[in-house]
Amino acid sequence: MIEPKKVELLKTANITSVFGDTALGKSTFSLRLGGITKQDVLHLDAIRVKKPGEYFPPEHFLKSFNAALENGNCILDGTALDYLARQLEESNALVFFDGDNDKIMENFIRRLKKARAGEEEIIGFPGFYETDPKLDEQIIENFRGVAEKYVTQKELLRPKLVKFENKLVTVKNHKEIDNLVCQLRR
Repeated sequence: MIEPKKVELLKTANITSVFGDTALGKSTFSLRLGGITKQDVLHLDAIRVKKPGEYFPPEHFLKSFNAALENGNCILDGTALDYLARQLEESNALVFFDGDNDKIMENFIRRLKKARAGEEEIIGFPGFYETDPKLDEQIIENFRGVAEKYVTQKELLRPKLVKFENKLVTVKNHKEIDNLVCQLRR
């Protein structure tokens, strides 16, 4: 159960950042939070990644990122490591997805199979649907590399998050995420 004052902070924050482990549901949570708070959601991957392995120029990302921070009333969905320090500083509320690293790969492969079967949409992976299903093994290996890189980054990030304790909510799994959404709807 998340502290009531932090739940209230998430409901009233001008800018909320949802960041952390990949494939844990940050985009889905961000959309749910946006529906509750009536805020726009800026999916950072959508302004950073053209398609798997291909990126927009940094100016493209920065234009939208800067506009979101200036205008406020939004949810920043995603972890752009190069700009994370600024994202943390300028957000009024933070939601850190800190999952079990072994479960992350299992979850991604399960979601990939469901997406290919048309049973689930993968929001946080721009350009995924334009890829050939024959490339799925390569996508899984690329994802494994990203996830492993983020494990190292996460270890470096944790001590820095202490500074933001008063505006930080940490969730570790889907049950905690669902419980947080229920608290937000009250």
